[in-house]
Amino acid sequence: MTLSDSLVVQPDLVFVSHARDGIVTREGLSGAPDLVAEVLSPSTAYYDLTLKRDVYEARGVSEYWIVDPERKTVAVLAREDGRYRTHADLGATGRAASALLDGFAVEVASLFGSPRRS
Repeated sequence: MTLSDSLVVQPDLVFVSHARDGIVTREGLSGAPDLVAEVLSPSTAYYDLTLKRDVYEARGVSEYWIVDPERKTVAVLAREDGRYRTHADLGATGRAASALLDGFAVEVASLFGSPRRS
């Protein structure tokens, strides 16, 4: 996703509404999508929670989901007055709902599956 001439990021998941589908090109996205999600890993967590979060917020991504498989949590940040505010911060038993997409929600436990039995 290209957000400026010198800034390219690659979120784990993006959503672009039909109203904004003009930003979708053969080369990728030429602007900020409506929603992005990042799945944290030990090697990318710091980058996802700092630089990428700041970039998404500054460039106008309306909603940012942070999925943490290690902690089995999902945080939903919604942009209000140009800044992200926590819309939901849920553990494994919660239901993460979008502030942007009416009716879009995910049972957090379903994202992480059940533990393997030996």
